[in-house]
Amino acid sequence: GTTFQLHPNWPGQGRAEIRFPVNLSGQRHFSAQCHLPARSEWPVAFSVRLMDGDLAVLEQSKVVAPGETIDFQLDIPVREGPCQLVLGTEMSPDATTNGFAWARWTRPCLR
Repeated sequence: GTTFQLHPNWPGQGRAEIRFPVNLSGQRHFSAQCHLPARSEWPVAFSVRLMDGDLAVLEQSKVVAPGETIDFQLDIPVREGPCQLVLGTEMSPDATTNGFAWARWTRPCLR
């Protein structure tokens, strides 16, 4: 219920993404935990974008190493109304495979 896996595409194939339509009412903060199991062969970039129509009003990414869990926290610009929260994963530039890159997001939250 609070965790999902977003397996990155093959290296060089761009970001794997999941889009959540949200109706914002003044939220100012995004938080989640990002985890990559130790069995993963390469680091993965976890990304957050906030879209207002076709305009990206916020975009940030953090690289997570195999076996690492990070707290992804960021302040977001105050918005009202419909937007999309786009979470993504992408293999590091030096990766040669996406094997075992079971990238996990836990408790993503806007508040």
